Amino acid sequence: MTTQKFLRSICWVTCSLFVLALVACSNPAASPDGAPAGADAPSASEIQAAILSAFENQYEFSHHIENTITTTDSEVFVTIDYFPPDRYAISSQDNYYTQIIIIGETVYGFADSQWAVLPMQADQLINPNALEELEATLQDLQYLGTETLNGELADVYSYQSQTTIGESQVPQTSRLWLGASDGLPYKIVIDGQIATMDARTGKIEGIPAVTTQVITYDPDLTIEAPIP
Repeated sequence: MTTQKFLRSICWVTCSLFVLALVACSNPAASPDGAPAGADAPSASEIQAAILSAFENQYEFSHHIENTITTTDSEVFVTIDYFPPDRYAISSQDNYYTQIIIIGETVYGFADSQWAVLPMQADQLINPNALEELEATLQDLQYLGTETLNGELADVYSYQSQTTIGESQVPQTSRLWLGASDGLPYKIVIDGQIATMDARTGKIEGIPAVTTQVITYDPDLTIEAPIP
């Protein structure tokens, strides 16, 4: 398989692999348990600090992410496991490589009933500067109140940001649920675009999509290399 064909086959995965690379959300209807009132509402700087801290701290813990990526003509499901500091396991039945495992700088792919080391670097899938890019483009930060999520109280925020797709800066709007007790992200809904690649020209473009990510933390999660 050529590198271009490989990249096209995992384009859906690369867009949702690292939450910070797409971090931005949509505007689904919500029914907050408690809305902020006047002086009780956090300032924009406090909201920004809470959001950036949440995404930074998320990657200190092993966790599982269920992604639902919805475009105008399809719905794709991708699961991502993460084990700190640099191990990922991604599964999607909608890609040529139904499973991808990243161990440090090595990327493994599973297809045709076998594993192989793929001809690419981990940083082609994971944006190492995503947090800095998010911080630089955050705007319209709002605290929406509290909601109960999976039986636990969560603080709900919305904001706008930008991400890079191909040669373009793409605006996105986000809604984020942070645990009220630990400040970690538990749900994100992303209303923006995902990247697609033309296999003939290698050109990367964005198409409108809504991505919902549900995050669970699992201290027993482990990820190992599939082949020596």
